[in-house]
Amino acid sequence: MTSVAKSPSKAKLAYLKIKKMLLNSEITTETFVSEEMLSKYLGLSRTPVREAVKLLLHEGYFRQGPSGGLLVHKASLRECRELYDLRIAMEEYVMTGISMPLSEKNEKLLQSLLEKQKTAVNLSDTAQFLLLDIKFHTLLFEIYGNTILSGMYQELRNKFIAVGLVVFNEVYTIGTAYAEHCDIVESLKSKNTSNAALSIRKHIIHAQQQLFSASMVRAKGHS
Repeated sequence: MTSVAKSPSKAKLAYLKIKKMLLNSEITTETFVSEEMLSKYLGLSRTPVREAVKLLLHEGYFRQGPSGGLLVHKASLRECRELYDLRIAMEEYVMTGISMPLSEKNEKLLQSLLEKQKTAVNLSDTAQFLLLDIKFHTLLFEIYGNTILSGMYQELRNKFIAVGLVVFNEVYTIGTAYAEHCDIVESLKSKNTSNAALSIRKHIIHAQQQLFSASMVRAKGHS
C-alpha cells in the first residue's frame, strides 16, 4: 500500500498548498527548495510532502535539481510554442462548437467577468486581472460543455503561471487583453462563432508574440 493510500487527505493537502505557492509565485524558477524545507514550512511530515512532490514532478511543475533538491520547471522556447499551439487548437475548437445563441445566464456570466476585468484594468491590478483572465477562458470551456476539456484547460493555464508564461508588460497590457476579450464576447453575442474563433486566435497569438519578443530582448541583454 502506498503512502498516499495511508494518508490521502494529508498528501492532497500538501499538493494543494505547494501548487498554490507555485501559482502565487512564492516558489519561482529562481527558487531552490527541498522536500525537507517544504515539510517544515507546511508543518507536515515528509511522507505526504514526498507524495505531493512526486505528482508535481509528474505534472511538469518541478524538475529534479542538484543534491536532491527541486527546481520549478522552466519552459524552453520550443515548449512555450508547443503550449501556445495547444491553447490555440483547444480554444478555437471550443469557440466554433459553442451553441448559439448564448443563454441569458451565460451572457450575464461573461458580462460580469468583463466588468470585473475592467475594474482590474482601471486599478492597474495585474495579479487580479490574471486570475480573471483564467476564469474568462475557463468559462468559455464550461459554456461549450465538455468537463474533461475544461479540466485540461485549467491545468494548462495553471502551468502557464507556474513556469512564468505571463506576458503582460508595457506593450501587451491588461487593457489590451481586456479589449480583446470584449471582441470575443461581442462575436458570441452576435451569434458569430467564426468571428469568435478568429478573435480568440488573434488574442492568443498576440500574447505569444509578446512573450517571444520579451524573451529575445532578455537574451540580447545577456549576450
